[in-house]
Amino acid sequence: MNIRNRNPNVKLIVAVGGGDAGSAPYSDMASIPERRATFINSLVGVMRQYSFDGLDMDWEYPGVAWSGGRAQDKANFISFMRELRGAFNSAGRGWEITTAVSVVPANIRDGYDLVQLCQ
Repeated sequence: MNIRNRNPNVKLIVAVGGGDAGSAPYSDMASIPERRATFINSLVGVMRQYSFDGLDMDWEYPGVAWSGGRAQDKANFISFMRELRGAFNSAGRGWEITTAVSVVPANIRDGYDLVQLCQ
């Protein structure tokens, strides 16, 4: 956070997930609305406490079995991202959301509703 003292225009983004985390923990979280809410509420608290400017949600990869994903992840990922965006908007801080999306066509097909995600 001391970086902001030298450059007040820097954006500090917290990253959650990554390839080593696999998909299973996020698949479990996103599969139940109450778990999504708990995750999102906790995240909002961390964002406020540490003055982050955004989140990189690096769930690798929804719906991809070899990573621990499930078929329902595609829809659950959209629900999660909509609820996350809603909570971030309600916080009124202008927080950004980025996500790592696979470039493998089968992973995109199985894990992402790109039209809904971009909304």
